[in-house]
Amino acid sequence: MPESFALLGYVASFYFFSKWENTENFKDLLFSSVFLGFGLLEKLTLGFIGIVPAFMLLYKYKKRFLISKEVWIYGFISLVIPLIYYYIVGIGAKDPFVRQIYGIVIDLSLIHI
Repeated sequence: MPESFALLGYVASFYFFSKWENTENFKDLLFSSVFLGFGLLEKLTLGFIGIVPAFMLLYKYKKRFLISKEVWIYGFISLVIPLIYYYIVGIGAKDPFVRQIYGIVIDLSLIHI
């Protein structure tokens, strides 16, 4: 049941995010982004839940939203975990349908090493 792990990821992500808002401890923000990344890894279709922390960061930073390093680190870590997983799955997949899941199409003939 992936929904239970996804739920754990989202609840833990919001817990550490709210803790970060109160304490400004960068470690809490990192935990929040890692848990959100693992939640997205388990259930990518629930990615819209990541909109809530985005709006909370927008409310907190207002005009500094796009130049704040915390916002970029949070977004990067939250998204890189599932993207790496789906990239690896796409490389190892033999069926063309599986390689195209979530829009990740991998054509190894384009890579010139």
